[in-house]
Amino acid sequence: MQAVQPVEMALHLRVPYWAAKGATVKVNGKPEHVTATPSSYLRLQRRWHDGDQVEYALPMSLHLAPTPDDPSLQAMMYGPLVLAGKLGSDDLSRDLIYGPMEPSGTPAPLPPITASSKDPVGWVEPVPNQQLAFRTTGQCESIPLVPFYKIADQKYVVYWKVRGSSS
Repeated sequence: MQAVQPVEMALHLRVPYWAAKGATVKVNGKPEHVTATPSSYLRLQRRWHDGDQVEYALPMSLHLAPTPDDPSLQAMMYGPLVLAGKLGSDDLSRDLIYGPMEPSGTPAPLPPITASSKDPVGWVEPVPNQQLAFRTTGQCESIPLVPFYKIADQKYVVYWKVRGSSS
């Protein structure tokens, strides 16, 4: 922060809806004891001096984004990132990748996804020792998931048909 002279003011930091595990703030390296709920603002009221530094952390976690008209059709997200399942490039020609925008060809078959009512995001897990890499788990086959922006030149799935289980 730059200030010719100290100034008393409030700094409001947005806490997005996906920050369910809380936000942390440090001012000049010291933790601030503030709370805010997701989809609100965190307020830092203080006298600010030239050179003050604010560190703001929002832990990301897996969460679902179901479609409004069908709750069983779900996208998996990690914080603000939409995750896409990588389905490979078999039968995918250059014309299909870079051709006209109208869909053509045969959609890739998708295995059904079963989620536990006790852990609705439990069908996806992080891949150990890999950043922003996930995979389906407890399903008939394991499918790698990555942030949607990393998908290129291959088939993918964003919305999954998920059925519940009582376990």
